[in-house]
Amino acid sequence: MIYLYNVGAVKVMELERHPANAMDIQFLRYFLQCLISVEKESAVKTVVISSKCKAVFSSGLDLGGMSAGKNYEVSIRIIRAVSLVHKISKKIISSKKIYIAAINGAAIGSAVTIAMACDIRLLSRAAWFWLPDPMYGGLLADGGLDLIKNSAGAANAKRLCMTVRRINAGQINDMGLAQMSADKDTVGASMEMAQRISSYSYGTLAATKAIINRGSLGRVNRLALIRAAHSKDMRARIAKYVLNSDV
Repeated sequence: MIYLYNVGAVKVMELERHPANAMDIQFLRYFLQCLISVEKESAVKTVVISSKCKAVFSSGLDLGGMSAGKNYEVSIRIIRAVSLVHKISKKIISSKKIYIAAINGAAIGSAVTIAMACDIRLLSRAAWFWLPDPMYGGLLADGGLDLIKNSAGAANAKRLCMTVRRINAGQINDMGLAQMSADKDTVGASMEMAQRISSYSYGTLAATKAIINRGSLGRVNRLALIRAAHSKDMRARIAKYVLNSDV
């Protein structure tokens, strides 16, 4: 589901869970294990996270798979999944390595959170972000709200997180959430940047990252998450959302 390989001092993590890299609990656990493994590789200075799925970085949490079963089972799955996304984001943010997200298409919900946890985000012209949580009564309690607000400011964070409007690559770039790549090959451009960064002082980069990221990610707002996950409103909305959603 995740391919790992090295190119010099660069580690590449390619996500592949067709058709759209929807993240279930198993996928998220494996993602976290991969990050823990990468952290042990002292020769790796930079990490590129990309997608093998065409025209999509990730569609976010696999709500279709999580919404089956009894109400309390659905709620527990969502709470666990959101907590795992927060752990993944925290692992990326606290790492001494530099992470680059190569975003080749759609990034939805918690996929935006993981991308925002990366130090650098490069966009293809086909990239777009979407936070549909208000549609199904969920809550981006995985750290995404903090990261988006810190990067784009409160006004843009409200625009993105409350209006449920998809924003394209140009809008993402203008908000300061990511940098649009001039190269058609976003993964190639990300690799080139990663290789260049790997030639710099690792100690300086790690210290710089630690200073910039200090206080950037709060704890999981567990009480608000539990309330959202167990609410009748979410249970009423999520089936309709899953039925009508597409990438």
